Amino acid sequence: MRFARLVLPLLLALPARAAELRHRLYISPQELRTTDSRALAKLLVERIRRECDLAEPGAGEPVLGGDARLILTVPAGVLDAVARDGFLNQHQTGTTGGQSREKDRFEAEQELAMLRLPLGDKAFELLPKYAVVDALKPELGHYRLPTRYGGVAVVFKKEVWDRATWTYADSLDFSQKSGRFDAGGAGNAVLARTVDYRRKKEDRNRCVNYCEGQIWGKLTLDDVDYAMVADSEPVPGALARADIPVYSYSVPDSTSAVVDASRTAQYVRGSRRTASPAAGVLAPRPRAAPAVAPSMLFADSERPWTEFKPHLLKALTAPPGPALIDAIALAADHRDDPDVVGALAKLPVAAESVATEWLERLDKKQLCSPR
Repeated sequence: MRFARLVLPLLLALPARAAELRHRLYISPQELRTTDSRALAKLLVERIRRECDLAEPGAGEPVLGGDARLILTVPAGVLDAVARDGFLNQHQTGTTGGQSREKDRFEAEQELAMLRLPLGDKAFELLPKYAVVDALKPELGHYRLPTRYGGVAVVFKKEVWDRATWTYADSLDFSQKSGRFDAGGAGNAVLARTVDYRRKKEDRNRCVNYCEGQIWGKLTLDDVDYAMVADSEPVPGALARADIPVYSYSVPDSTSAVVDASRTAQYVRGSRRTASPAAGVLAPRPRAAPAVAPSMLFADSERPWTEFKPHLLKALTAPPGPALIDAIALAADHRDDPDVVGALAKLPVAAESVATEWLERLDKKQLCSPR
């Protein structure tokens, strides 16, 4: 009894181990099924902070600062659907206001996360919803509020940053370099960073057209701090019903700074007419044939090791591409098997190869360190 009284305070004094994803290079189907996408998103972002933002000490000042905002523009007509289903990405809706390149986007998103993902509804829910980063810092560059995606500018609460990453440039425009530390190191404009990122000596980037935010996991109107609508537009009914503060904005042709849209805004909740409910166009839609072919390797990975092993060894002989990268990521947990070690050793190493970068990650102390 005396021993128990002594040990208990010692145990309580030990720091709690930070929660982490179960696998270093992938998220398993079982993990997706059993874990809330918001919780997974927080772990994904914390992993990037730990393995990239904090890699290689000696960083300078915070790039974004505490007043950085995530702004997403949408058409007013979809907000009733958003109130029902949340903000959805292209994989969930099958539509986009930008480039329709789902296969390239899915690969770029996995590279941004430095994690391989099985396909499916839960994986799609985890994948990013894209926003503009407004850092209120002129040295990052100036850009206009992207109203071509819709006239309602939604500004998210500060805590959403726990589930968000950002890049200096559009991650799809530069999809061949997205999330790749080997492609420019800390100077890579489309290496995912977190809100706490401090500028490193190799990083001399400014926003390329704009800084892109990627919000991971489920995202709803509950995550909205306030919204802004154009001067001449009514307050969307969905925002009024959700009791979300709404401001009016105008962006003169002479300005190119996002900040001007809200600095001159007027609070208008309850003081302007509200729009009628509109039919939602962002609801998930069934697909006859997914644009991205599912990888059977993730499904096979749930089998007992003796059954999965032949499938993994065969996949490790695939040509460079997504299938081989999936195999390398899944092999990370089986390097106690001599056959897996031998198969990995036979893989060709080529400069500028994405598969080679994933192979090198197996032995890296941190994902964003030179070695």
